[in-house]
Amino acid sequence: MQYFLDGEQISVAVESKGAEICSIYNKKTQKEILWQADPDIWDRHAPLLFPHCGNVWDKQLTVQGRAYPAAQHGFARDFEFACSRHDKKALVFRLQNSPLTQNYYPYQFALEV
Repeated sequence: MQYFLDGEQISVAVESKGAEICSIYNKKTQKEILWQADPDIWDRHAPLLFPHCGNVWDKQLTVQGRAYPAAQHGFARDFEFACSRHDKKALVFRLQNSPLTQNYYPYQFALEV
């Protein structure tokens, strides 16, 4: 689901999947500022990287002897975030630990952006 902020000079669109900004539009210049995810080149806009940036050794995290799969740039960008605030001036998205996230990251967390 997409959420929007509409200011005097700029409008912003954010996708709830990954809490990813997918548009920053400058109304004055009538130009899109953000990469528009051409699937032939790179199909993301501005992904949120959590709990790590880049790759980790052997593409896994090991915690107390147990291995957890660790994709490049973490898992948050592929999860649905809840929109916890949406008003004229702000959007806030939240992802917190769940039985599903425990498959990738064994810690309790609450990530808000």
